[in-house]
Amino acid sequence: MFLKKIYEPKSLAQWREAGEPRNNLPNVSHVKVLRGSSKWRVKVQMVERGASEGWLSLVDGALVIKTDKGDLRYKIVNGPGHYCCHDGAQVESTAEGLKYIQLHHKGEKSPDPNNPSGIELRRYYETCLED
Repeated sequence: MFLKKIYEPKSLAQWREAGEPRNNLPNVSHVKVLRGSSKWRVKVQMVERGASEGWLSLVDGALVIKTDKGDLRYKIVNGPGHYCCHDGAQVESTAEGLKYIQLHHKGEKSPDPNNPSGIELRRYYETCLED
């Protein structure tokens, strides 16, 4: 997903007059979707930043993007956290995940070579576009 921030004109003009200080950015009016898709994997940091800038919000299990053509709603399929690589089950922590693997997948090799413990820490939201 490629987004372009659209700033409030008055706020942008004041920011430029002030010499474009980095610590006092202009207010974001909305975003323009330059390229989108039906599925979106978005990092926690981007959600936090979008929410603080006012163009993204978390509402009723969905990420809502304020765009030039109205709101886009992306339903959250999986949130950030610890997941079992064998079956995708969400677990509370790495320690709890290792207990889960011992109980449900004892002796099995992790299917994910990047996570040999069998537990993946996801720092992103997996979402899909709502109709």
